[in-house]
Amino acid sequence: MPVTIKKAVPKNEIRWENLRLLAYEYGSKVALANSLGMTAGDITKYFKKKPAPVIDALAKKIEKTLAKPSGWMDRKNYDPAMSSDEWLVLDTFRNGSDRDRIIMASLANTLGAIPQK
Repeated sequence: MPVTIKKAVPKNEIRWENLRLLAYEYGSKVALANSLGMTAGDITKYFKKKPAPVIDALAKKIEKTLAKPSGWMDRKNYDPAMSSDEWLVLDTFRNGSDRDRIIMASLANTLGAIPQK
């Protein structure tokens, strides 16, 4: 079987994708800006054809202000190939308590989704 080498996605591209996801979650860029204590003009520069880089300080502010886990802005949080049900399971797992994650992992294991070692 041939080996496929995936090119690493630059950090800013992931951060821009996550900003677009947040704007969708909040209903608009303006609503997102308001939630972050920014103006519409401040946030618009990250949605242009050639967007401004999302610096580390802003990424941390977004995570803290919007109660996202540390590193959320630097990981891929959106995959258009996933169904809404798959997103619900993933979001529940990511945002759940330790107990919720143990229960979900146990359920997946019971259903055979996780290979046994």
